[in-house]
Amino acid sequence: MYNEQCNIVSDLLPLYVDGLTSEETNLVISKHLEECSECKKEYEALKTEINTSVDNKYITGVKEINYLKKINLYQRINLVLGAIISFILGACIPVLKVGIPIFFRGYIPDYYLARLQIAWHIGLLKMTFSGIVVCILYLIIMFIVKKRIKK
Repeated sequence: MYNEQCNIVSDLLPLYVDGLTSEETNLVISKHLEECSECKKEYEALKTEINTSVDNKYITGVKEINYLKKINLYQRINLVLGAIISFILGACIPVLKVGIPIFFRGYIPDYYLARLQIAWHIGLLKMTFSGIVVCILYLIIMFIVKKRIKK
């Protein structure tokens, strides 16, 4: 049996479910819900609808956070791979400095071989140093680019 009080309670149910009604209104609505089965069904339907929407928002938020974590991981991996590749390319600079003249001559002069046998460790140090310098330059450029993108 649906009456005038049911109309009023039906209008107030969304506010009641959200906890936005006063103490007096809460007492009247809860008393009416105990007496009226139709209004109680409507109340239960509203409660489950709100709980479902809250759960869906939470699940969507978790999915977005996981997606952003994956993007962050991929960015870090790309940064590390870029640093490694820049180090390797930087280490090749001293080799190219020696190798290009050899390529154009078509042979390796004896004094190059003698110098390499005596001072190979100096060449290795030069390769390491130039690799580190190029790697640091890469990281600085990536830092600047990242700062510019965030603006």
